[in-house]
Amino acid sequence: MSFAVTFRPQALAEARAARQWYDDQRAGLGQDFEREVARVVELLAQTPLLFPIAHGATRRATVRRFPYGLFFQVLGTEVVVLACYHLRRRPRRWGRVSR
Repeated sequence: MSFAVTFRPQALAEARAARQWYDDQRAGLGQDFEREVARVVELLAQTPLLFPIAHGATRRATVRRFPYGLFFQVLGTEVVVLACYHLRRRPRRWGRVSR
């Protein structure tokens, strides 16, 4: 079974902002970040329930090489990404997006 993966507008904006920040740090680094996020999205489409629960029905998938996590919920056959969040920031902030 394959799941459709969608991003809430805020999560998409967070991912784009992170990519831009990495591009500003070093040419090509933003593209590396985007590739790693895409890799995680592919995993979410195949096996979202393998990722650990972060809070309630919200799960977290970490982005390899980068201190980011995709916080998401599985709703039927859809995976909804609620946040693309820097894991070294205050962790309580992302919990508000799931409500």
